[in-house]
Amino acid sequence: MSLAGAFTNAYLIIGASLLILLVFSVLGVRKNCSTVNSSNNFFSKDQTNWLRGIAIVLIMYAHYYTELGSAKLGGVISQISNVGFLGVAIFLLLSGYAIMISKLNKPNYLKNYIPNRLIRLYIPFFITFILVCIADVLMGEQITGQNILGALILSLPNTINWYLKVQLGLYILFFVFALLFKDNRKLVIALYCSCFVYMAICIFAKVENYWFESCYMFPLGMSIAMHKDKLFAILRKKKWLTLIASFLFVFVSYAPYYLRGGLWFEILHIFGFTQFFICLCAVTNGSSKVLKYLGTISLELYLVHQVPIKMISYFGINNNFLGYVVLIAVSVPLAVLINKVCTPIMNFIKQKMLKSNKNNI
Repeated sequence: MSLAGAFTNAYLIIGASLLILLVFSVLGVRKNCSTVNSSNNFFSKDQTNWLRGIAIVLIMYAHYYTELGSAKLGGVISQISNVGFLGVAIFLLLSGYAIMISKLNKPNYLKNYIPNRLIRLYIPFFITFILVCIADVLMGEQITGQNILGALILSLPNTINWYLKVQLGLYILFFVFALLFKDNRKLVIALYCSCFVYMAICIFAKVENYWFESCYMFPLGMSIAMHKDKLFAILRKKKWLTLIASFLFVFVSYAPYYLRGGLWFEILHIFGFTQFFICLCAVTNGSSKVLKYLGTISLELYLVHQVPIKMISYFGINNNFLGYVVLIAVSVPLAVLINKVCTPIMNFIKQKMLKSNKNNI
C-alpha cells in the first residue's frame, strides 16, 4: 500500500471509529443530567463502568494503530491515534478510587486484599495466556521459557500489556503502605511520593517509552474517594461553567503536547484529559449501555484483544477498515466468554476463602 493510500485509510478508520465512540458516549446524556443530584451518584458504579468502557475502547483503538503503522504518517493523524496512554490513565484513576472506597467502607478490607486482587488479575490472565500461546503457535511463533516465566508478572507473549505490571505493582504498594500508615491521608501521600519518585527515576534513566507517565492517577483516584462529597459540592456549584472550563482545559493541555510533544506535555495532557471526565461525572451518570457493558468486561477485553490483533497482522488485513471491524467482532465475544468462565471460578475460590476465615474465628 502506498503512503497516500495508507493516509486515506487511516483517516477513514479514525473518522469512523471516533464517530462511533462519540455517539455511544453522548447518547442520552441530556436525559441523565438530572439524575446526578447527590454525591452518592458521583462516581457511581454506572459512571465508573462507563468510564472503563471509554478507556478500553481508547486502548484497543491505539493498539490497532500500532499494527496499522499510523505513527509513520506523522502529524495530527499520528497524535489522534496515539490515545492508549489516556485510556490507561482512566484505568489507574478508577483502580485507585475503587480500592480506597472499599477500604473506607469495609473495616476488614485488607484481610483478604492480596488474595482478592490476585484472583481478579491472574485467573483471566492465565486463560488469555493460553489463548495467546495457541494463537502464536498456529501462526508459527515459538513460545519460550522466558514467555512462560513472564506469566508470573502478567506478561503475555509478544504483546503490549505493560499496564497490568504497573497495576500489580501499585496494588502491592498500596497494601504495604496501608499496613504502615493507619491514617488514610498519610497512605495517599506515601503513594503520591512513590509514584513521583518512580517517574523521576524513569526520567533520569531516560526511559524512552513513556509508559510510566500516568501512574500518579492511582493516588489521585484515592484522593477523589476520600474527598468525594467536597469535590462533588465544588463541581456542582456552577456545574455548566465548570464543565465548559474543564472542556477548554483539555485543549489547552493538548496544544503543547501536539505542537512540541515530549514527556512533560504528555503528563499535562493526561491530567487535562482525565479532569474533564471527573467534571463530567458531576453532570451526567453516563449514558451508553454499550460502553457500560464494555466497562464490566474491560479487564478481559484488555487482555484478549491482543489475539485478534495477532490474527489481523498474520493474515495481512491490518491496513484497511476490515481489520478494525475484525478486532471488535472477535475481541468482544472472546472477552464475554472469558468473563463467563472466570466468574464462577473466582466466586468458588472466594467462597472457599470466606469459609476458611469463618472456621478460623
